[in-house]
Amino acid sequence: LEGQSGLLTESPLRDYRERLEVFAKFAGDRPVTALVAKSFLGHLLKTGRGRRTAAAYYCTVQSLYAWLIDSALIDANPVPKLKRFAIPTVERQPITAEEIEKLLSQARADGRRDWAYMVQCAWETGLRLGDVATLRWHEVNIAERVVRRMPIKTQRFGKVVEIPISDALIEAMKDTP
Repeated sequence: LEGQSGLLTESPLRDYRERLEVFAKFAGDRPVTALVAKSFLGHLLKTGRGRRTAAAYYCTVQSLYAWLIDSALIDANPVPKLKRFAIPTVERQPITAEEIEKLLSQARADGRRDWAYMVQCAWETGLRLGDVATLRWHEVNIAERVVRRMPIKTQRFGKVVEIPISDALIEAMKDTP
């Protein structure tokens, strides 16, 4: 990592360092093998990390060993490429109306009408917060009570979605710049 400091900014270096420290702590004194690497994925998921985060940790470790091979410091990579292992899905419970109401109540209590609007709009439309934050009036048709937008996540497909909106959301939108 020290040799990469001129090539990378501090943030990714910090992330890589943390990921490698977590792996080193997990592996302990055991020799690193494919079985240890596969077990590392399970360990990450069991400790509450999501699938993508677990994959990022694993790929950082795999990249380290690939670099060690390229540098002629080891002969073989004991950490196989991730595609060889299926990462089990972790069941997440959907957010409830009660949880949304708590978020809205807290935002209002804190005087954060902007956050109350963002939470309400995301909840009612299914849009991600980034889409809600960048929503523009030309995408809202109050007469038809719909939002027509190409969500950020799916822009590469070029598909515009049409989302019905409630009267309550329309009123919240009118009060939001």
